[in-house]
Amino acid sequence: MRSFHIAWLALAGLTLHTPAFAQELEAGLHVVVNAATFSGESEADFSYRGAFGAGLSLGVRVTENFLVQPEVRYIVKGGKTEDAVIEGISSPLRATFAIAYVEVPVLL
Repeated sequence: MRSFHIAWLALAGLTLHTPAFAQELEAGLHVVVNAATFSGESEADFSYRGAFGAGLSLGVRVTENFLVQPEVRYIVKGGKTEDAVIEGISSPLRATFAIAYVEVPVLL
């Protein structure tokens, strides 16, 4: 945790000492195609579930070779199976799982 604070202070110091004319904004729109599945200990065999997502980004060019780019993305991940087994039910079930995420990465 301490190294995180030191890195943050160093980044803030670089930002404060950068001339204002060197900063440029770069905006972006992202469209995401995702194919996700589940893995681990399970009797069911999960296959891939396709989904779409979208996001926005705003890059701030601090120097000629350094860009800080925060993003906000909405994406759905999950999996599907044709042979889910529930105790007490004799026939396998078809199940689809979808988990929606809002991701906020910061790219350097």
